[in-house]
Amino acid sequence: MSDVEPIKPTITAAGIAKARAATEGGFKISITHVGLGDGAGAGYTVTRNQTKLVRERLKVPIGGGEVIGEDSVALNTIVPPGETFPIRELGFYSDDVLFAVWSEPVELAARPTRASLILQFTLRLLGIPADVVTVSTSGMSLNISIAPAMSDLSLAIVQLQERSLSQDVARFSDVIRSTLR
Repeated sequence: MSDVEPIKPTITAAGIAKARAATEGGFKISITHVGLGDGAGAGYTVTRNQTKLVRERLKVPIGGGEVIGEDSVALNTIVPPGETFPIRELGFYSDDVLFAVWSEPVELAARPTRASLILQFTLRLLGIPADVVTVSTSGMSLNISIAPAMSDLSLAIVQLQERSLSQDVARFSDVIRSTLR
């Protein structure tokens, strides 16, 4: 997961306070969810005082992740199909606390209407030691989650091959009948 271009979110004031409490208390912050939003149609300049995304459209649990460096955490999540929207803002949550926010004018991706989207992030946690952060996953293996899609794709390929074979048999049957006459 480390060859993904890092996202550099802004750690919110609440995120900094939670990190400070974790450092002083000897416990870890658990990143549990990612909020996805459209930024009300545009990217924006994130502020430390944000307590919510401009327009959060969906919140999904973290599917997997790990600390990968002194200041980096790799995360992945599955976005289920639904009403499409351009993803222009992300919120990284530690339980109900908005820990960090990222936004850009250019959309990161769009939520698909008919298929799941797997997102993978490398977060640079500038100013927060990564050893204070842990990743709380939903327990869903991304390999298992793509199994239904792969099964559907395999079925479609077999059905296409069957149609093609049936057409070839019909065509060659006509050729064989005409040569036997």
